[in-house]
Amino acid sequence: LLKNIYAETNQFGGNMEILSGLLGALIAIFFTELTRRLNRIELLNDKIFNERLQSYIDLYKAMSKKNFEINLLIYEYENFNLDKELFKHKVRNINLELTQYFDLNDFFFSEELVVHCVSIYFGLEEMTLEDKEIHKQRILESFSKAKEIIKDESGINRINIGHKKIIGYDHKSEIIDYLHKLKKERG
Repeated sequence: LLKNIYAETNQFGGNMEILSGLLGALIAIFFTELTRRLNRIELLNDKIFNERLQSYIDLYKAMSKKNFEINLLIYEYENFNLDKELFKHKVRNINLELTQYFDLNDFFFSEELVVHCVSIYFGLEEMTLEDKEIHKQRILESFSKAKEIIKDESGINRINIGHKKIIGYDHKSEIIDYLHKLKKERG
């Protein structure tokens, strides 16, 4: 009886061994391909992260440069009686340059960041000497906010917080204490 049972099981056993071997090979191929693709994605992620970070660094520099140009222009308008039409023309050129910059480089940037940065200097061409302080304050606040958005979107703020925790630095000075006080007041 045992011989008959063994013979019947063995009759299908050869096919089962082949089938389980094929199944094992297919599973191995699947996991090998999955691992290969995940490795490619990881390599691509590193490259994209680096390019994305460089785009934000370049944007930060471009915005700082344009902000310097605008502040210099306002200073010339206030203190050296820069012609109103020339002032308008230069402000419009700076706005145009910023818009063109984003047209060429907005691949990684959010729509909110683009809109915020491009609109910082809108309306400045209509500035008069009487309302210059309102415009200067608005530009200061908008530019500061743009820098914060850039740092947030790029991930630099999180990286800096992590570095501060790891390194454990805590700078102290009257100026830094005043800075922290201002930040608390602004919320």
